[in-house]
Amino acid sequence: MSKKYTFSYCLLQYRHNPWLKERMNIGVLMYAREASFLRLAVRGWDGRVTSAYPDIDKAAFTEDLKQITRAVDRFSRENVITPNLLSETRSREAWSGKANDAMHLASLIAHGLDSSYTWAEGGVGLCTIPENRLAGIFQRFVAPFDREKSPVARSDDQVWSGISKLIVERKLIEKMEFEPKIQTDLGPIKFQAGYQNGRFHAIQPLSFDLADEDRISAKAGKWSGFATAVKAASGKREVVTQFVVGRPSKDSLLPTYRSTCTFLRSVVGTDNVIEERNSGDFVDRIEDDIRNHPIQ
Repeated sequence: MSKKYTFSYCLLQYRHNPWLKERMNIGVLMYAREASFLRLAVRGWDGRVTSAYPDIDKAAFTEDLKQITRAVDRFSRENVITPNLLSETRSREAWSGKANDAMHLASLIAHGLDSSYTWAEGGVGLCTIPENRLAGIFQRFVAPFDREKSPVARSDDQVWSGISKLIVERKLIEKMEFEPKIQTDLGPIKFQAGYQNGRFHAIQPLSFDLADEDRISAKAGKWSGFATAVKAASGKREVVTQFVVGRPSKDSLLPTYRSTCTFLRSVVGTDNVIEERNSGDFVDRIEDDIRNHPIQ
């Protein structure tokens, strides 16, 4: 019989004009303690949001949700997936007697939200697969009246998600550094993750599921420039740039994608451009580096 986990959830709401006291559900935060699961699912500005508020600042809205999601992910890594003794003690003190843990965690994680965003009580229940239940709650409260959309291009975060899951499963997360910034002549360059093993390995997912050849070339050019700047930087540690690349969904763009991969390999090295389909092999390499080759 499948194990059932107690979960709680709350809703992230958007207030376009706080004075009007109107609220729209734009996300769901779900927490299942026994499953070590804490995740925020959010919607984009398209669809109902822009229909209701045509003058919305789309870029600011998108960036706000990214910042909130990153805060949740950071809290999850430090307090839920791999809690230390201090965080466990604080958790027991903070959550004891709380009817809705997710609502309480939301107030801890993003207590200083812009006035356009607020949390609302959700509910509690039992589930066997937290990811599936979160998707169901999201569909019920956030996206029930959305029109069916064309397939959305995959993001860098989606390319990274498979690797992130394997890193957690293999208990490597404590050895990883997330959102490291490498100082260069171009300024600080932020990567998705990295780890130290003699040299520092700076890892960045790159989705090339883009609209046309020009956008693929522009993105590859941008990150090849960043990689060159990282290599030229004279810092305290030698840095190796590694790209995890996701292919385009349009078959017509596959030749451009392949030539882009060849170009990136010429910049950072053949072994440092990893196609998403080879994520398992890449995590094998990371695990071997971390476990079998101590930091020099």
